[in-house]
Amino acid sequence: MSRFVRGIAALVVVGLALTACASKSTPQASGTSANPCSSPSVLTSGALTVGAEFPYYAPFLVGPQSSPTGYEGDMINEIAKRLNLAAVKWVNIAFDQLCAPGTKKFDVGVSEITITSERAKAVDFSEPYFDANQGILVRADSKYANATKTEDLLGAKFGAEAGTTGLDYVNAHVKPQKPVSQFDTTDVTAQALKTGTIDVQIIDVPIAAGIRDGSNVPLKIIGEFVTNEQYGLAMQKGSPIKSCVDQAIKDLKADGTLTKLQNKYFPGTNPLPVFQPTA
Repeated sequence: MSRFVRGIAALVVVGLALTACASKSTPQASGTSANPCSSPSVLTSGALTVGAEFPYYAPFLVGPQSSPTGYEGDMINEIAKRLNLAAVKWVNIAFDQLCAPGTKKFDVGVSEITITSERAKAVDFSEPYFDANQGILVRADSKYANATKTEDLLGAKFGAEAGTTGLDYVNAHVKPQKPVSQFDTTDVTAQALKTGTIDVQIIDVPIAAGIRDGSNVPLKIIGEFVTNEQYGLAMQKGSPIKSCVDQAIKDLKADGTLTKLQNKYFPGTNPLPVFQPTA
């Protein structure tokens, strides 16, 4: 599944001025009208339609499904403002469908989606907005809670959500002795960990932290696999708003907005022990 936008008004003013001064005999030069990002081509007029998998994971998305906040929720609201869109409409989309090929029921998809070359064959990705590695989540009372290297985990039962980069990483680079269990959602995977169906859940570090902090069963992140993943917003191939979304995220990085969100929702993030791949 791995981190940060904006400015337009002057260009709009210039475009309007040129239009007012142009005579009928003097054609207006193209490109001097309103910036297209001030009136983007979206599915619902005046609104940014956002696809996300529910239930979602704090602190990326927090609160009611109709208007979540959190790191990604706040970022989406900022992007909508930068695109001059008055509303944000949230729709529930299964994670594997966010990156599936074909027509989309949303303008942008968000659910801690890692940018990969394989997924990019099916969707367009935005400028990356978040960096993450794969976390190793276990029960705090497990015999694996004090593991210090990957070899200590090879006899464990691993689990991950189907279609995630965490699942791909374990199969390709850890190669545990037992088959890796796949689950429909990260939430179901976490329940399997809590009940002992699996011993280890592989999930992005910030999501693992949210699961741990909200669990009624003591959980522990014992380390991470360094995968240098980046999250991006998923859009339908050829999306007319991709360049506008990209610029909004670049501006959010440049003006410090994403840094502020990082500090707000992920304060005091501590380095984790690094577990090495076995293959």
